[in-house]
Amino acid sequence: MIFITICVTILLNYICVNAQNKQRDEKISFLSEFYSEYSHLKFRVEYIPAMDSLQKIYCSKSFIQRINELFNQIGLDYDLLTDGWGINPKCLSSLKIAEAPYSEHIYTVSYVTDFYPISTKEMVPYLINLKVTLVEEDNTYRIDNVEGDGKPL
Repeated sequence: MIFITICVTILLNYICVNAQNKQRDEKISFLSEFYSEYSHLKFRVEYIPAMDSLQKIYCSKSFIQRINELFNQIGLDYDLLTDGWGINPKCLSSLKIAEAPYSEHIYTVSYVTDFYPISTKEMVPYLINLKVTLVEEDNTYRIDNVEGDGKPL
């Protein structure tokens, strides 16, 4: 009897771990798709319809509301989806996405981009680390928050 209990416990544990790994892989794929598509948009007025379209697909309703509120306050001046760091197709070669420790809803998105720091007139490569919070909404994953920082390489 003890042997059967141990076998059932191991089997259930295996099933749970596989389900968690599948969810994690789906979320990583979701974020990879989003940032790949988003990287091709320029932060200009003519790209607003394409940005709106991506936001409707990939962002939660509450996050879209925050984006729209910020847009109405300051215009097209700050990119909440990269926490102001921006992303372009060149960044995709360094794009890495991983589940944050101790959380199944927060993912770390990192990449290298060229950035103009205040202290210099030349572009400097920066490592960007975004902490992206995902929620389930309408039976799919959605981006609900992005916080980030960057540091020169």
